[in-house]
Amino acid sequence: MAQNITDILQFEDEALDLVSARFADLVAHEYQQRLLDQITRQLFQAESEEEFARLLLGSLSQRCGEASLLYVGLEEPALAPLVVCYGRIEAPEVSPTPARSLLAAGPGFVIDGKAVTLSLGSAVQSVAALRLRCLNAPIAVVTLQRQPDEPLVLEFLERLGERASQALCSLRMRSNLDHTRRALHRQRQQLHQQTRLLNLMDDWAQVLSRLEDRYNQLEKLLATTVTTLGGEKGSLMLLDEAAGELVVRATFGLDPEIQERIRRGEQTCRRLKLGEGVAGKVAQTLQPMIVNQVDREPVFLEPELSQVASIVCLPLHVDGLALGVINITNKARSRQFEPEHIQAGMKLASQAAHAINTSRLYHLAILDPVTEVYSRNHLYQRCQDELTRARRYQRPLSLLAINLQGLEQVRNHHGHELGNQLEVLFAEILQICVRETDVVARLGENTFAVLMPETDAMAGMFAAERICQQSRESELLTRYYVTAHIGLCSYPDRAENVMRLISRAELAMASASRCSDSLPVVLAPGLGVEMEIPRPTGNRAVS
Repeated sequence: MAQNITDILQFEDEALDLVSARFADLVAHEYQQRLLDQITRQLFQAESEEEFARLLLGSLSQRCGEASLLYVGLEEPALAPLVVCYGRIEAPEVSPTPARSLLAAGPGFVIDGKAVTLSLGSAVQSVAALRLRCLNAPIAVVTLQRQPDEPLVLEFLERLGERASQALCSLRMRSNLDHTRRALHRQRQQLHQQTRLLNLMDDWAQVLSRLEDRYNQLEKLLATTVTTLGGEKGSLMLLDEAAGELVVRATFGLDPEIQERIRRGEQTCRRLKLGEGVAGKVAQTLQPMIVNQVDREPVFLEPELSQVASIVCLPLHVDGLALGVINITNKARSRQFEPEHIQAGMKLASQAAHAINTSRLYHLAILDPVTEVYSRNHLYQRCQDELTRARRYQRPLSLLAINLQGLEQVRNHHGHELGNQLEVLFAEILQICVRETDVVARLGENTFAVLMPETDAMAGMFAAERICQQSRESELLTRYYVTAHIGLCSYPDRAENVMRLISRAELAMASASRCSDSLPVVLAPGLGVEMEIPRPTGNRAVS
């Protein structure tokens, strides 16, 4: 009986011990689960891999009692490993090209320390290691100084390795996405800037294609450049090759009244020789220049009078041929000009320079070099265009042929320089007397022509009389007895094609030159009436 009671008590004690052991295991597993959940949350919230490594090493030290830990993050093969120390004064030297095949061998997350030493180098001594994997490829290693023999600790490390691997993969994916997003944002900004520049260049191309009448469209180009670079005002200067000086051709950001006076030539601007001032230096060296404090720049002329705080100067040149400069002054919002402003500005300046040079060559081809009115060849082309338009819309068209009688005697007695000066003066008179739509051209030696669209013979006669009156009122022309004699021919009642229009106007001009001053204008007869070819007559003497 007593023996049975003893056996029962012993069985109850063993049962209680077993229950206590199982309860202790359950408590330990519950604590371990909560600890893993807490560590996992922290690891998934890490903003960088270095922060991730420090959280992981701190958790391992607290749970496993490790006093010295080393985290080695394995990035791409071309990148050096990330090394983070815990409980060490300095990090050991790690091989820049770890043998990943050694770290990938074997199952589980806890591996032998010898494989780690062989892979990372002899300076990394460890007994065991916790490796983190992604798609069975090692992505990080944590060295341990003690072998985890306890099953509970080994289980904790395995489970922690699994969760830390997931957290590290997620972190690297986020980092790659952020990097990709930033790269896309930079590319989008660059694309936006390039698109903006291309749109500006397209606008410039349209404007530059119409660069006629002494570059009047340059103001729009200058305004675009100043706005693009964030300046407050600016000027565009072109090189006067004869004088070797930079001349202001366009301004932006000044008082509208001052800009209008500059545009009309009523207010003169300072000319700069090559090498003089910032603009002269840039035009001479063909190198852009930034000055953010003009009072400290010895090259800048009269900073106290210029009302300029900062300036970026861009050269206009084609194949080493200087054409001028663009000046953008006073960076908006009190900021400074940076090198990227030069990069953006030179793209615009380069295209502008090529267009200005093309326009310059075009003007040299179609303009008379002395009077700067259109040449005879260009007059033929414009006559053909206007005659086609007049024939299509059944509108009138008139042509004036003008002879400056007495100019040849001026050249013989006073030289060609005075003769050229009188021709330039008369060309200016023509520009004043005719409309903007009319075409003033050099017809030949001492002769000019005016093509007048939408003008019949009667209106052409009034315009011719106005030109003669203005020439008679010119003091210089009167002093040297230079008079204007005009022949007029109109379409469709007096000519049917370009050759007949010009030739009959010249014949009428020759008839006017034979007449007295009381009949300075001669109208060509209508179609079907032959004109008498005028006989050459002597010119009057010039006193």
